[in-house]
Amino acid sequence: MAESAKTVDDSGDKVKVTKCTRNALANAVVACLRFMFGIPFYRLAKIQDSLGIGLPEANQYAMVAQVYEAALPIYEQLIFEAAQGSLVMADDTAIKILDWLRGKGPPTKTTGEPRKTAQTSAVVSRSAEGRCIVLYLTGEKQAGKTLKKY
Repeated sequence: MAESAKTVDDSGDKVKVTKCTRNALANAVVACLRFMFGIPFYRLAKIQDSLGIGLPEANQYAMVAQVYEAALPIYEQLIFEAAQGSLVMADDTAIKILDWLRGKGPPTKTTGEPRKTAQTSAVVSRSAEGRCIVLYLTGEKQAGKTLKKY
């Protein structure tokens, strides 16, 4: 957890929700600018500085880390709910990640060599209550193996 984040859930659940130490909306906006729109932290820092607001890259990283910590339990619960669905449809596509092609991928279980390709999976699940869950997963596993874990 981020060093200054505090838990706000006092229930007996294993999963705790973290409280953002800064404005939660500002944290979410910085995360969206970085990961939805692809604006690097250094560029966002320059934009903020030109508007008279100092928001260094390190602060932005801490803000995004808090969003990650708060959203991770929700994301994992969505995967769990999708795996329990009465109807599950999945489509896997092999993709190339540039760092992995340069030999920086995670090791394979069989040879230990760096993995060269990844999978991106679209999962659509309908729960017993009729709710539709749509997930996009990227990693070394296919959708079936990811869902099997849950």
